[in-house]
Amino acid sequence: MALTSSQATGTLQWIFSKSNTGFAATKQGADQLIGSITYDSTTINKGYGKTQTIAVGANQDFDLTALTDFVGDGVNMNKAVAFMITATGGACKVKAGATNGLSGWFVQDSGSLYIPAGGFAVIGWPAAVGATVSGSAKVINIAQSGATAVTVSVVFIGG
Repeated sequence: MALTSSQATGTLQWIFSKSNTGFAATKQGADQLIGSITYDSTTINKGYGKTQTIAVGANQDFDLTALTDFVGDGVNMNKAVAFMITATGGACKVKAGATNGLSGWFVQDSGSLYIPAGGFAVIGWPAAVGATVSGSAKVINIAQSGATAVTVSVVFIGG
């Protein structure tokens, strides 16, 4: 089933406060920084999400051309524009797959994106510059990192 709407949003909020003896605290904020992209559902209309536990020493490949969406339909992306991951109980590393890896999207060269236990990352790219997914560039790998299994929840949005 095609997505009828999708949006990538990231928000950081903060307040600074300093105690002043004999006076009210000095406060600055609440402030926030928001990044948001709303995608055209005629071209960016595919989504995939999953929660999975990855054992110590193990990893999981996500082939963006061979996924199954929330309603059981096949997902074959040709462009990837948004990604979110949460890590619970343990840490993980996200990188291009060893075979047919989708490199250069959010990790350059052979690097990886480290997500500590309790952490998360959200990435949204404009559709015009999203990663092209093809037969030779299609796999994202998530590897457990450290001494504890990790439960990850991931979502990919693309077209």
